[in-house]
Amino acid sequence: MVCFWKTFIFFIFLIAISIQLYGETFRVHELIPLKINENAEIGINDSIAVRLPEDRTFIEGLEFIIQIPKILTEWRDSVAMTVYNNVSPAPEKGIIDFYGTKQYVSTLPSKMTWLVHIPLRESTSIKNDGYVTKIEIPVNENQEFLFLRFQPAMKGVPDDVYSEKLKISVKPILINKGMLNLTVKDTDSNDVSAEITIDDQNTILNNGKILLSPGNHSITIHNDNYRNETHSIIIEQAKITDINIVLKSSEPTICITAPDNAQIFLDNANFIDLDKEKVISEGEHQIKMQIGGYEVIRTINIQKGKSYKVNLAIELDITEE
Repeated sequence: MVCFWKTFIFFIFLIAISIQLYGETFRVHELIPLKINENAEIGINDSIAVRLPEDRTFIEGLEFIIQIPKILTEWRDSVAMTVYNNVSPAPEKGIIDFYGTKQYVSTLPSKMTWLVHIPLRESTSIKNDGYVTKIEIPVNENQEFLFLRFQPAMKGVPDDVYSEKLKISVKPILINKGMLNLTVKDTDSNDVSAEITIDDQNTILNNGKILLSPGNHSITIHNDNYRNETHSIIIEQAKITDINIVLKSSEPTICITAPDNAQIFLDNANFIDLDKEKVISEGEHQIKMQIGGYEVIRTINIQKGKSYKVNLAIELDITEE
C-alpha cells in the first residue's frame, strides 16, 4: 500500500512538472547566496542564488557539482530541484518568500555526484550526455543571478532522510577563446587607423578587441603612411592579451656612427648628427668618411620604408708567426 502511494504521488509530481511553466509564490527554509567558485552545504528545503558577474566575456555557462548523500540516492525521486527565472524580490540572505517562474524541474538522480550545466548564452559548446545534465533556460544578458530551489517531492520518506545535506559547488564554464586587445599608435602616441591581418585573414576589430583561439597567431598592421609591422603573439584561454604597437613613418632614415676624430660627408655636405636617426630622401646617396690619411667612399641606394645604419670601424690586426 505504501508503494502504491509513493508511485501515485510521484506520478502526480511528474504531471505537475510537465504542465506549462508558470509563475508562483513560494517559501524556502533558507536562501543561501553564492558567487562563482564558491560552495555551500544546504538542506533539502533550501535554495541558492548564484550571483552572475557583469563581465561574462569568457563565461558560456555555469557548472553545478551537487554531492548527494547516499541515503537520498536510495530514496530515488524523493527530492526535486527547480530552476526559477524572474525571481522577486532580489534574493538576499534572510529573505525566504519569493515569486518566480519555473524554468526547469527534475528530481535528483540516483547517483552521488550530479553535474549540471546551465548555459548563459544562446550559442555554446555545452552538450548533454551521460555524465552531464544540460539545463536550457531563457538567456537574459541582464540576468543578475541563477536561482535553484530544492524541496521534498515524495511523502512517506523517513524524517532522517530530509535532515541530510547537499554539498554544492559552482564553477564557470569558460569558452575556448582568449581576447586580443590591440592598440596602434605613431611615435607621437597618436592613434592610427590601420588594416589588420591576423593569420593571413583581413580582420575587423571591435574597439581594438577580438576573440581568438588559444595558441600562436601572426598579426600584420598596414598603413600607407607607415611601415608595416608584423608580430607573433600567444593567446591564452579566457585571458586578455594586450598588444601595443608603435608604427614608424615610411620615410627612410639613416644613422651614422664613427670615431670622434672622423669627418663624415653625406653627398659632399659635412654630416654632424652622428649617432642620431635622421630622415633621408629616397634614391642614391654618397657617404664619405675621412680619418687621418684614411678615406672611405660608399654609395648607398635609399628605399622607402627602410632604416640604414652606417658605421666606420677601423680594426688593428696583429698576427705572430
